[in-house]
Amino acid sequence: MATGDLTLGGRTDDAGHIAFANSDHTYAGFSPNAELTAPDPLAGLDDLARQAAAAGLKRVRGDVLVDDRLFDRAEGTGSGPSLITPILVNDNLIDLTISPGEAGAAATVAWRPQSSAWQVDARVETVPEGGESKVEVQSLGSGRIVVRGQIAAARQPLVRIVEVDDPASFARTLLIEALARQGIVVEASPLATNRPEGLPPADGYAALQQVAVLTSPPFSENAKLILKVSHNLHASTLPLLVAAHHGQRTLADGLHRQHDFLQAAGVDVDAISFGGAAGGDRADYVTPRVVVQLLRHMAGRPDFEAYRAALPILGVDGTLSAAAAEDSPARDRVQAKTGTLIWENTMNGRHLLASKALAGYLTTTSGRRLVLGLYVNNVHLDDTASTARVGRDLGRLCDVFCTAE
Repeated sequence: MATGDLTLGGRTDDAGHIAFANSDHTYAGFSPNAELTAPDPLAGLDDLARQAAAAGLKRVRGDVLVDDRLFDRAEGTGSGPSLITPILVNDNLIDLTISPGEAGAAATVAWRPQSSAWQVDARVETVPEGGESKVEVQSLGSGRIVVRGQIAAARQPLVRIVEVDDPASFARTLLIEALARQGIVVEASPLATNRPEGLPPADGYAALQQVAVLTSPPFSENAKLILKVSHNLHASTLPLLVAAHHGQRTLADGLHRQHDFLQAAGVDVDAISFGGAAGGDRADYVTPRVVVQLLRHMAGRPDFEAYRAALPILGVDGTLSAAAAEDSPARDRVQAKTGTLIWENTMNGRHLLASKALAGYLTTTSGRRLVLGLYVNNVHLDDTASTARVGRDLGRLCDVFCTAE
């Protein structure tokens, strides 16, 4: 039964923390620097299968079903995977890692999670060092992926992704294969689709025998992943998890509860418009003033240190890892969330930076603690890579605040 676990054990490291990379794999559709984390994305399913085997399960004579009825499906509003569902395995993505060989040789294409339900047809050439790296990935449906292009010799591996269109069936296949790895015979085909009509009544699980359960890390670890790397899919899922916690089902239900929290926190909710939870909806607008109001409220909460620890650190990690120079006085003195929204300016063949934001906490060189909300809006850019320059400009503003008294 899917309960909305955002990582399902697939990012948990040996210390029990949820791993993150500064440029998350969910950005691999457009970022040349996206990385994979080290933990096995199937670790949670393998853990459940081991528990089932230890409980004495030898054979599954009927079907294997994934119950994804916790809340209603919705669409994410930020970049990255679009479907919001209660079941997430590897963010419901297939990761493809393209590694160059010697110039003129074929590149190596690896993919995860491995499954019999997916086939990858890859032909990628290695071009001389310094050449253009351009790889296109196409999903043909029915578990078929085509990878074509070229990659420059000596560059770091290139990560690309394919979003699965049926997360419940994806999880079902991977669970059946995990059970098989533990010697459990499953008579149902892993290639079949999930059948929600075969599920028991939602209130009928108490009468069934539980053979395995996965315990997630504390939510502070999820918050760190969301905030450090700006994980839009997980951020988009949170209102639905809040709604489900209160016996409700829809994104609107969760956003209404978010309204009530913000209002109780003393935030001017009439200065906010939200249509989603990741900041990419056409209706999403806030002012710097209300963001500062929220940050000031959070600073007074008993869980503030966990909240602040989840924010990117300027010049150190997450989306702020490259936003400060080595000699920046603000390096390691700013914990703040970034935000970037870009629209394609089709007429001019350029891009419009609708907003580049930085909001969080700064400690000056004298030890004074400040709350900041910085926004750059409506700037024409030649390409999306130029957003990094605007980010560094915000970092330099932090330098000024850090040394001014």
